[in-house]
Amino acid sequence: MSVWRERLAELTGEKILKVPSDQLTKPPKAPFVSFGSEQEGHWRRLTGTDYVRAHLLKLAEHEGVDGGLVHALPDEEVAACAGHDDMALRAYLRALEARRFLDSGVTPPVWAEPVTVTCEGCGPVLLWLGCPPVVKACPWCIRRKAGRPIAWPKEPRIVRWARKDAGNTSGPPYFLPREKTP
Repeated sequence: MSVWRERLAELTGEKILKVPSDQLTKPPKAPFVSFGSEQEGHWRRLTGTDYVRAHLLKLAEHEGVDGGLVHALPDEEVAACAGHDDMALRAYLRALEARRFLDSGVTPPVWAEPVTVTCEGCGPVLLWLGCPPVVKACPWCIRRKAGRPIAWPKEPRIVRWARKDAGNTSGPPYFLPREKTP
């Protein structure tokens, strides 16, 4: 072994094995998974939640889910994902994406063509095809109570006018032209 390697080992306190130069000069460390590549100039060792987060990011890419959702997850939620199979993790990612849409007041794309349903808590709301016409509670209930926007069905203009006119007790109907007074 060269003199400079021995001196470097003394200064850093590392144990260097004395072997020919074509073999390992340091004792091997525990196995690790790398993220990125050394050619790109950035790589790091992944352990614990980092490994699970990297796996979730890979699954999110395959599912077409925004990776920002995975990055925004707290470490406790990421750690809770450890040990679950890919099918469960993919369903979890789709649920996270649906939650993001619901929190912004938009129906999730997985609902395809939403239908108008009457919720006993919210009134008429948009839900997925196949829901019963009247439900006790809906995914919008908790968001409405929290003051977040919810997706209301768009009613035809004539229905909206008729509803406004129902409270009109004097004068002509709302949706008819008023008579000109001289």
